[in-house]
Amino acid sequence: MALQKEGIRIAFYCSSEVDPDALAVTDARFGTGDGSAGADNLCAFPFLNLGDVRLIDRQLLERLQPDLIIGGSPCQDLSRLNIQGKGLQGLRSGLFF
Repeated sequence: MALQKEGIRIAFYCSSEVDPDALAVTDARFGTGDGSAGADNLCAFPFLNLGDVRLIDRQLLERLQPDLIIGGSPCQDLSRLNIQGKGLQGLRSGLFF
């Protein structure tokens, strides 16, 4: 959305998401991940959800040839808002590494 707000043209967008709540937000903004436009028509470009990031390999990236890759890891155990978070030792921090 930040790229769109800056007027940067997006030809194709992929994400890697498995969390149901995050998928619902993505669906509302960009569509179902099958290339269809989102409900609020913000999406004027094809969109594809790649699913679990652990299943993305070099061959897939070579086929897709992305211009930009942005990543983040699950942060529930890392967030200061979660006083019971286990930090990097938490079960939800493995993708950080």
